[in-house]
Amino acid sequence: MPKVQAIEKAYIAGIIDGEGCIKLYPHVKPPCQITIANNDKRMLLWVQEKLQCGNIYIHKLPPERKHKTQYQWRIAAREQIKKILNAVKPYLIIKKDQAERMIEYIRLKPYRGYRISDCPPQILKTIQRKYANKTY
Repeated sequence: MPKVQAIEKAYIAGIIDGEGCIKLYPHVKPPCQITIANNDKRMLLWVQEKLQCGNIYIHKLPPERKHKTQYQWRIAAREQIKKILNAVKPYLIIKKDQAERMIEYIRLKPYRGYRISDCPPQILKTIQRKYANKTY
């Protein structure tokens, strides 16, 4: 992760708390995601520039819904997620528990989640016990 000042980390944490989602779906690929949705693309471009990662997607609603176009910044790379969450965790308020669970999941889960058979049995049991049938 690039050098981000403490005030910028705090601001990003506030954005994640208010407009973001820390998603953990252990039985889906990719199992880990952070998303931030907003009608103002400039904020998401700023987050993308500061963190130097993630993609921005556009979500247009049908005209009869009379909603503005929504943009979404999304990251699913586990190591980048871990770095981002570790950097902003001291500043999170609402989603601090979710961030801690995500960091722990990434620490316990085999790289990319594709080699469960290579995972030591004790760690595998811990993962299954903690994350079976749960979404965050």
